[in-house]
Amino acid sequence: MKKALTPHNLKGHSPQASDKLMKSCSQARPRALKREHTGFTLIEILIAISIFFIVIVSVVGIFVSALKQQRKSLNRVYLLNHSSYVTEYLSRALRMVRKDRDGQCIGTANLNFSQPAGPGSLRFLKEEKEAGGTDLVLICQEVYVDNGVLRIKRSTDDTANFVYIEDLSPTDMVVQDIGFAVSGDGQGDDIQPNITFFMLMEAGGTDAESLRFQSSVSQRELDVIY
Repeated sequence: MKKALTPHNLKGHSPQASDKLMKSCSQARPRALKREHTGFTLIEILIAISIFFIVIVSVVGIFVSALKQQRKSLNRVYLLNHSSYVTEYLSRALRMVRKDRDGQCIGTANLNFSQPAGPGSLRFLKEEKEAGGTDLVLICQEVYVDNGVLRIKRSTDDTANFVYIEDLSPTDMVVQDIGFAVSGDGQGDDIQPNITFFMLMEAGGTDAESLRFQSSVSQRELDVIY
């Protein structure tokens, strides 16, 4: 076991050697004590906190980006579902159009279509089953856009006295643009009536997605001259 250095233990040494030994001992003790009680400095703590926040912000950014992409994907699916419904509905309706012989629906006799509110609307006479019955009757109908919602209005007969209005697109989806191009509607053109319609729909609010689609439909009944 080592003995502590004291002036008594330094007998027999020169004064210079004794002073050197005492100084070395006095310097060694604080260093040893300092090594035993070392900790983190304020700068080290601030650096660690900064790194921690950088990692957290990066993780949160990735999470938020993933949520945005998920919302956009859901909006795309939502648009595709409703655009498919609108396309199928209009295609079926326009295939069953009949010529308006007296012009009570269209406004002009012997025509198939009219566009009373411009190229974004379409009025036609469609053959349907009578409500509550099995007989086929002619119903005047008009497709149009009102405040971003695609709507169709119907009468109960072949006149333009519209009674019912139905939404074809949901209210949380906006129809940005719509157009109907009519060809072959004349009596003497020898062309079967054809409708090409396009539509631009948008849904999703802040993470909005838009979809533009187009379709062409030919009238099923032969367009003969009366």
